[in-house]
Amino acid sequence: QYTDPGAYDVTLAVDLPDGPHTRTAVKRVVALADTLIFADVHSSPGDPITIEVYLRNQHPLQELILPLTWAGPIQLSYAGFDTLGCRTAGFEQVELVNFDGFFRRAAFRLRHTLNASGDGMPEGYGKVLNIHFNHSSGAGSQQIDTTSFSGRTLAFMAGYATFAPAVVPGALTISE
Repeated sequence: QYTDPGAYDVTLAVDLPDGPHTRTAVKRVVALADTLIFADVHSSPGDPITIEVYLRNQHPLQELILPLTWAGPIQLSYAGFDTLGCRTAGFEQVELVNFDGFFRRAAFRLRHTLNASGDGMPEGYGKVLNIHFNHSSGAGSQQIDTTSFSGRTLAFMAGYATFAPAVVPGALTISE
């Protein structure tokens, strides 16, 4: 019955001795199809690297908690982030909330609540974050993926639910 993504109202109708009764629970069932996508990157040794993070969301979102890891044989040093050209460029709060250079992981918070409807970022598809690195050493391939650390886990907050979306990890390849 809930084959399309969205929030659905559920109605219960019963006939009791004193007559029919109906009760509706608003947005009681939520069918999710939101997906976080790390774009694949192919680069050469020494080149600066930007990991682009994309989001396909079916629900308006007020907040995204995005912890990620870039651990692997390629040595990268974190060089910052931005929202240039991103759907999140107008967010009130975009910040690095945790960083662990030794284990090569970071967590970001993106919060947006102030728009005309008060619903946050509308449903859609597009880039939400650019994460910049400098290549220190190493070649080959490794994954860019989500992680959990320091009490931070991947979480999206809609007005009626907090959930973790599906994730498509990215591949970083450094070749001569």
